[in-house]
Amino acid sequence: MTNYSVNKKALYASANVLYKQLLLGGVCIVASALSFNVNAIVSACFGFILVFIPTLVYVKISNMRKIMPVYQVYSKHQKAELMKFTLNFIGFILVFVFYRNVHVLAFFATYVVTLSSYWLGLFSKAK
Repeated sequence: MTNYSVNKKALYASANVLYKQLLLGGVCIVASALSFNVNAIVSACFGFILVFIPTLVYVKISNMRKIMPVYQVYSKHQKAELMKFTLNFIGFILVFVFYRNVHVLAFFATYVVTLSSYWLGLFSKAK
């Protein structure tokens, strides 16, 4: 049986993704603030929150403080991914049901740009 131990590299990678999400989401929120449209600003904030909060939950659930067998590590990541998906699904429903004035472009643009932090993380590791 193979064991897996979390190391500083994995924790750094999680913190790096969260930092990039904060940075990219902040840029989108500031860009939407330049439009002086309150609905665009609120929608951009919701788009950011729908990425950032599920990522925090994923990191919290999948965090390991001890050496574990690989199947347990895999199980933790499955649970974390399921929770992230569920939170995203519920978040989208809540936004579109309770916030009727959503600015769709600001919302989805912020969501996609903030979500792209995963891709930027993979791209930076490939170099």
